[in-house]
Amino acid sequence: MIHRIFVLYSKLPGGRTPEDEVSDYLNRLSAETGDELQRADPAETPSEIVIVFTASGGTASCLKELYDRCGAKRWIILNQGEGNALSASMQMATFLHEQGAKYEVLFGSAEEVAPRLKPYLAIIRMLRDLNGLKIGAIGTPSDWLIANDTDRAAISSRFGVTFADIPIRELEETYREGCYEETTLTKAIQSHSFHEAETRKSLNLYGALKRVCEKNHLGALSLRCFDLLGSIQTAGCVALALLNAEGFAAGCEGDMPSLFSMLLINQLTGQPAFMCNPSEMDLKRNEMIFAHCTLPLNMADAFTLTTHFESDSSVAVHGILPAGPVTVFKLSADGTRFFVSDGMLLDNPNLLELCRTQIHVRLEEDITKMFSNPVGNHFLVCRGAFAQQIHALLSFTM
Repeated sequence: MIHRIFVLYSKLPGGRTPEDEVSDYLNRLSAETGDELQRADPAETPSEIVIVFTASGGTASCLKELYDRCGAKRWIILNQGEGNALSASMQMATFLHEQGAKYEVLFGSAEEVAPRLKPYLAIIRMLRDLNGLKIGAIGTPSDWLIANDTDRAAISSRFGVTFADIPIRELEETYREGCYEETTLTKAIQSHSFHEAETRKSLNLYGALKRVCEKNHLGALSLRCFDLLGSIQTAGCVALALLNAEGFAAGCEGDMPSLFSMLLINQLTGQPAFMCNPSEMDLKRNEMIFAHCTLPLNMADAFTLTTHFESDSSVAVHGILPAGPVTVFKLSADGTRFFVSDGMLLDNPNLLELCRTQIHVRLEEDITKMFSNPVGNHFLVCRGAFAQQIHALLSFTM
């Protein structure tokens, strides 16, 4: 990905300019980050997150001029300390702090700065991808989600997404048309020995969801799935498992905060996310069991099909996830609070009294914060350790 960098410098002793140093620094930084960092024209309009390279002292006024022109609220200041650049960067940081802007000062050689810059480049990439994406709410939140009023205006302002409400009857009518596109993943579902008619119904729902998304130009969806058990006699578990495995964020129970949290994980890390209930806690060990009846099929090493837990009907997914690092995350409905922790997936229980896919996780963050700073009854779990990146994202966008 290409990023534009505003280079700020004044003439150095002897009238020379640091052109060679600037080119060398940006080239090495590009090589270290894997992204292309190009020098911006001083007159061009910055993006929402402005990256500047302070190449010398006496340049704070240059940043102020840039700020006055664009009014951006997120800044990254790079410098390697040559020619009083560090001093100038501190003046810039003070100015931005007084303006209420978010900023990071990254000091050091290209090799030192690159690992600290990469999370912010990922944030910029994510914000560009989210800008203009339409999120569909197919039906309202399930009745038991009593603390689920998403602040759509705030989320739209921060991340550039839009929202659309789709009546669930539109999905039900589309479902009655039948059919779905056969893929490697649908063949994998069919290859499992399970009730043929129920499996076909779940796959037809997958096809209906895809057609509704195409018709309404949706880039993600939240589904009030439990009503479908009555209206069309099938659960959404398999359909959502397939959509998420295809890289399309799709959440259940009409839980929009969880769906948006899932979307952030997908876009920031490139990983699918398991939307699940916190089902059991071990406070002494700081361990939890999370469970739900659907997960992205490509998260699991293996899976079987079984019935949906609450109704003991239709089709659900029992996935087996590999042991290893995971991240647990959830953003609150109003977007002002969050819980995030790296952790270690230890094993996959198979308890009869819980939803079908179950994971046993030891967290690094104190799990009692789920009570003292509550963010709802669902959490998102992805493979890999990304808590630091998520902290950077939310601190930079709040």
